[in-house]
Amino acid sequence: MTIEVVEAIGGDPVEEAEIAIDGEFLEETDEDGTVTYSTDDPGTIKVSATKKGYLDESTNVKVRALEAIFVYSNLVIDPLEVRAEKEATISVDVENTGNAAGDTNVELVVNGTVAGSQTISLGIGEGTTVTFKHAEEVPGTYTAKVGGETGTYTVLEKSSGLLYGLVALILAIAAGAAYMFTKGGWTVAMVQEKV
Repeated sequence: MTIEVVEAIGGDPVEEAEIAIDGEFLEETDEDGTVTYSTDDPGTIKVSATKKGYLDESTNVKVRALEAIFVYSNLVIDPLEVRAEKEATISVDVENTGNAAGDTNVELVVNGTVAGSQTISLGIGEGTTVTFKHAEEVPGTYTAKVGGETGTYTVLEKSSGLLYGLVALILAIAAGAAYMFTKGGWTVAMVQEKV
């Protein structure tokens, strides 16, 4: 960090002010009124400046540890209604707002049970979208959670193949009848006679 001593806010720099860290002399300021200092130890340090003819000043500075901090947002579930055994897509945005690169394990939790996980690596200020595919067999309402973000979706009864077959058969019969009436020469009287 750069420590700067000035006569007043926005004022002239103070040269040869004695700078101390936690009561121990560090060095005097240069002609720009500055001194640089670095530490690897997290915590709070007391920075003091003194010079004859000036008021003594001190301030506490918080030194943060290097760490990745992952922030989750924008949970999206698509579709919100899905048939049993069909997949829903669940995605969430993850950003590293910390002061160091890092890895994190992103977990998808559905109704309290871990349903999937992915490990991602993000640099300082980087973000990404993490996507999961998930299917349930039992109809009902499900709650999906990823990193504190929550959403719900509904699983509907599984589609019946018999129902689709029946609809297809009805459509085929209707199409055949329409053809026979338009191109095949059938009339209503002929159909009534055959029935």
